[in-house]
Amino acid sequence: MNIYFSTVVRHAPVNNGGELVLLDWNNKKCIKSVPVYPKDPEIIDPNPRGNSRGGRGIEIIDDKVYASSFHTIEVYNKNLDLLRTISNNNFAGIHETCQEGNGLWITATSIDAAIKIDYRDGKVLDQLWPRDNAVFAEKFTLTPLEIDKNIDNRRNFLFVRSKEPGHLHLNSITTFNDNIYALFNRQGAIVNLTDNEVIIEDELLKGGHSLKAFANGLAFANSTRGHKLLIYDLIKQVKIREIDLLQYDVIEDIQREYKPSQVKRFLSKLRLVRYIKARPLFWRGLAVHNDHVFIGLSPAAILCINYQTQEFVDFYRHSPNVREAVHGLELDI
Repeated sequence: MNIYFSTVVRHAPVNNGGELVLLDWNNKKCIKSVPVYPKDPEIIDPNPRGNSRGGRGIEIIDDKVYASSFHTIEVYNKNLDLLRTISNNNFAGIHETCQEGNGLWITATSIDAAIKIDYRDGKVLDQLWPRDNAVFAEKFTLTPLEIDKNIDNRRNFLFVRSKEPGHLHLNSITTFNDNIYALFNRQGAIVNLTDNEVIIEDELLKGGHSLKAFANGLAFANSTRGHKLLIYDLIKQVKIREIDLLQYDVIEDIQREYKPSQVKRFLSKLRLVRYIKARPLFWRGLAVHNDHVFIGLSPAAILCINYQTQEFVDFYRHSPNVREAVHGLELDI
């Protein structure tokens, strides 16, 4: 089995901000990697942490790999040779993607939009703007985004403040039963964008990533800050399981490895040393095969567990750099 995954490197120059990787999972061998960064147009990112850096969501469709940068879908063959690109004036801050028929949904997180394109020619098939929706506006006290949807917005929302009134940080989209579901990261909510309904609210979803639903009605998501895998039943609209991701030995090893020493913390408080804080165990990127869940994290690695038994299955470590995190993750089985 091969895995395609993308990474983001925080506090790095934009053109060194991440990559797309082809991994032979069984042998834990990196077959090929290519840099991923916004090229046309180029980005000068005002945020030193880097909102525009690295690779984003990934889909495999018709033996092609559709991998995202900040504002572009890059189409590769399975050997990671670039074939073409797709962009749009409202592709601002792409995070996750989801195939639906001949369409590809993308989340434009910087502007809280979900846009569906025909993945063959890039034609826009549908657009959803939940901040303009009266139901969500009343429920979450949202303010409409001031935006001209007809101009090129790809560089107009580079520094979105998380506490701006109404910002959803809509970063994941998935489909179930012909309905479109999304994760409102700031509000900790799973919503049905087709029926304009809030399905689930959960504190552990605040700051979460990688919502994915399946034909049996199960939906998986990463509690990025809570260090948990969350599993929901979309039919019953309830959470059915939380799995603590800190319980595994390989994760405990990473915690110990990146915990700053008492001396360093003390000197930092006295401002005698300065170091850039980066978050280890930032959970993002998720794929499911049978009973196995593959979850990305920082420093860039992939944890595989059995979600039924919670047993550890396997682990791959890609990078020692705590600032490098997995973002997109897709299985090629």
